[in-house]
Amino acid sequence: MKTKTTISKSGATLYTSLDLHSRTSVLGVMNEAGKMLSTTRFDTRASNLKQAISELPDDHHIELTVEAAPMARWAHGVLADLVDRLVICDPRSNRLISQSAIKNDEADVIALCRLLRMGELHEVWMSENETRTVFHDQVFDLLKLRNQQRQLKTLIKTRFQAFGVLRLDGKEVFHPEKRQRWIEELPPHRRNSIEQLYLLLDTTLGAWRDQMREVNRSGKAFPEIARFQEVPGVAEVGAAVFSAFVQDPNRFASGSQLCRYAALGITSRSSDGKPLGYERLDRRGQRELKNMSYHAWRTGIRRGHQCDVLRRFYDGSTIRTGSKRHARLNTQRKVIKTLWSMWKNDAPFDPDHFPPDAGA
Repeated sequence: MKTKTTISKSGATLYTSLDLHSRTSVLGVMNEAGKMLSTTRFDTRASNLKQAISELPDDHHIELTVEAAPMARWAHGVLADLVDRLVICDPRSNRLISQSAIKNDEADVIALCRLLRMGELHEVWMSENETRTVFHDQVFDLLKLRNQQRQLKTLIKTRFQAFGVLRLDGKEVFHPEKRQRWIEELPPHRRNSIEQLYLLLDTTLGAWRDQMREVNRSGKAFPEIARFQEVPGVAEVGAAVFSAFVQDPNRFASGSQLCRYAALGITSRSSDGKPLGYERLDRRGQRELKNMSYHAWRTGIRRGHQCDVLRRFYDGSTIRTGSKRHARLNTQRKVIKTLWSMWKNDAPFDPDHFPPDAGA
């Protein structure tokens, strides 16, 4: 089996792309002139992926791209050592593929090869630290369990309201020892279905608590998590989320780049010097980081908080911008940039990160 470190290259480059599916996959190969040399379909197994790459000419420089998807990390682990360059690309940026009039696996790999050859792919960063990857997945599962609890609570309230039980106490109706009085307000033949939903909610809550313990245990390997909690408004879940989803602070060249990744960037569109609509938040990005910064803002500006630097920063930004919404977003960005700076510079929290007369 060839590896990228042992083969002497002639200088010619082959641009290859892989369209991964759980049953079958397609590998496309294009030369430097833009001529498509082959498209090969095979059953998706690690041995077949390796075999398909190994059959390419040994004396060529091999570049491979795969669209970011649930199987991309697995493919990266299988193929990274067999090619000279492996690009995990963002499928949302590949409009040539997603909006093509002719769309099938073979057409997709041809388009991917062409974009790779032209250098038009938007590369997605992928960690090679297995410990951090595992921690990311643990935090991701924790957030999914949180979302399931929210969905179940909404469904339970909806079922009550459908039968005229309208004045629901937001906390008491879910309390294991107090919910019974609400159940008794329902018609007898409707109580069993609600009780099953409560059982599912209790199970999900138990799973969330178990997962939280696992996240806390794994998080002890990452000292930045404890340091993040020095920032007002950032608690253990928020600190774990930031560590898990950023993974490496050096992957971002600037705090502004990180804010865009955290779905806090501004998008503006214009043509011929004229704006096309209003400036707005870019919908793309990691929304869990945005949620984390929102909760940090909401908690940090509360009166009576032991450290009021977030509230003073927010108040100063409100005066400067004349908009509470802009002030909130400025504060969220400041939280994100502060955590990033602390991590990157291995520094403790400094209240001067939040000067009260600023807000940008």
